[in-house]
Amino acid sequence: MLAKGVALLDEDGGLLNDWSCHDDGKTAERPKPSVRVLAKDLSWELNRRNEVQVVVENDGTVAVDGFEVLYYYRDAQGDVADPEYYDTTFAKASHVAAGGDLYYISFMYKNVVLNPGERNAFGNGAKFALHNSDWGDGFNANDDPSHHGLGRDFAVADSIVVLDRNGNLLYGGVPQPRFADSVVVKNVSESRVTRVGDVVYVEIDAEGYYTLEIENAVGAPQAKLFEGKWGEGTHMVVIPADKLKQGGYLVLRNGNVILNWQIFK
Repeated sequence: MLAKGVALLDEDGGLLNDWSCHDDGKTAERPKPSVRVLAKDLSWELNRRNEVQVVVENDGTVAVDGFEVLYYYRDAQGDVADPEYYDTTFAKASHVAAGGDLYYISFMYKNVVLNPGERNAFGNGAKFALHNSDWGDGFNANDDPSHHGLGRDFAVADSIVVLDRNGNLLYGGVPQPRFADSVVVKNVSESRVTRVGDVVYVEIDAEGYYTLEIENAVGAPQAKLFEGKWGEGTHMVVIPADKLKQGGYLVLRNGNVILNWQIFK
């Protein structure tokens, strides 16, 4: 007996058997990659240093082909020394200024495939330490946005960020930089930007010089959508299709004032 769930065709493409196929009219969707981060801090002197171990686990149903782990920390006065890396198996480690007082440590696993249920580097992940250059007591590990909730035992750490190899956000929340007096962040709850598909509507309440740009999950500019003078009213801008990536931000500025941050979801 022929299976009705399988279509059997002749050489001309004609159907040879009874084929039962359910079609709900919807486009088939590929499962999205999903990960989580487990982390702990082994240091006994959080007022002098941290010693963080970060492990990425694939908790989804599809493989993750290449990814980057970001640990954010703050250094307003430039006191923090370069990170000490204790374990970077399979990863390229670096540290980057993300704007204002915000920095991040990056572990790039460019050629690593993480299958469902697997953890990076055989479950050991990456390990590093931060401290002030003078090893003084002024260091506070709890000031780091990515240190939130960390203890001496592994725990889920959604304050640590994971990007896919294209820079799209897979996991975690990206903190906002704190700037010096030269840059002001206005109340971002005042929504001035509305996105409908690839069209952005910007509400302007006063004539001035404005910039609308796309930044990636770590605050680096990716594309400038508009720069120039806008008058009071609603203005429309079209986003190029290749810039509509999950995890990016729309950022509206008026001079040195950031008026709006909005993440692509």
